[in-house]
Amino acid sequence: MTFEFPAHDVADRAVLDAAAAWLRRADADELAGDWPRRLAVRQGTDVATAALYLSVRQSDRCLDLTTGAGVARPVEMGATAIPLHVAVAPGAFYREHPGTGADGAAVRSAAETLGCRTSLIRTPSIGTLALNARVILDWLAQQPPEPVVIVSLSKGGADMKCALAAPDAAQVFRHVVAWINVGGITEGSGMASWLFDHPAATMIYRCLFWRRGRDFQFVRDLPRRIGGPLDFTPDVPNHMTVIHVVGFPLRRHIQLRATRAWHRRLAKWGPNDGAAVLYDACRLPGRIVPVWGVDHFAQDRLDLGQLAAKVLGWLATRGQRDSSAGRPESERTSLGAAL
Repeated sequence: MTFEFPAHDVADRAVLDAAAAWLRRADADELAGDWPRRLAVRQGTDVATAALYLSVRQSDRCLDLTTGAGVARPVEMGATAIPLHVAVAPGAFYREHPGTGADGAAVRSAAETLGCRTSLIRTPSIGTLALNARVILDWLAQQPPEPVVIVSLSKGGADMKCALAAPDAAQVFRHVVAWINVGGITEGSGMASWLFDHPAATMIYRCLFWRRGRDFQFVRDLPRRIGGPLDFTPDVPNHMTVIHVVGFPLRRHIQLRATRAWHRRLAKWGPNDGAAVLYDACRLPGRIVPVWGVDHFAQDRLDLGQLAAKVLGWLATRGQRDSSAGRPESERTSLGAAL
């Protein structure tokens, strides 16, 4: 069995070789369920990350628009002006820290270059899941009948998932042709879980939220756990294409000290990008754009605007002929089964 390796540094080769060797000899039982987490325990998070990446690349769910760290391949762009309304569901703290890219400015700029109309869905920067989901639904209900693409960033992915679970979602989402989920913490945040496992840290954050007049429910919503607010599979409308952009960093790729610390803490759940557990996105219905060597906060290694332009081009020319996103059961088939 041959695997197509990403563009990589020489230092990555040994990890990719080890991952490919494990995948070649793995049987069906070893590839069942959350196998990346089990592999991380046995061979380390880096090998598990590389194995999950190669598995995604081999699967029919892979939307191959990139080589290496966010370098987009050419795709047919169709007409110069793409008749889509691109709306960004921003990440947490996007108002306080716009420099993180959580406000989606790069996405909107790229979309406008393609002739798309764009909007920022102004969810509360530190809003609860219920509140932000309702803001998204209310925003959609006020839009004219035109094709909408929602690009969610980080915690915005959790907000979108909850919006899709609302009783009025089928009606409100009728004009949404695609959801592009970039680094979404759609199953909950291991960072929040770690916080609640450490009472002293929890108390510090409670005090910080209280002093700044913020609702601590924002944090209570986010732990990654069975029975938690995000422990469900969204009911994706058949007409909606879902695309998950997922970064696959090895530890050596992560530059920020804080991100390296979170990557280590989240390793108990297997491969992660320093904020989101990678297998979570792979379990959701939809296509996957795997990006090698990019962590959750690595703006310098990923041109998000360029990548967004390629995804929008794909949607305009081919995306609506792909019916796979509307079949959640088939999409949730183990990635290992495709190898």
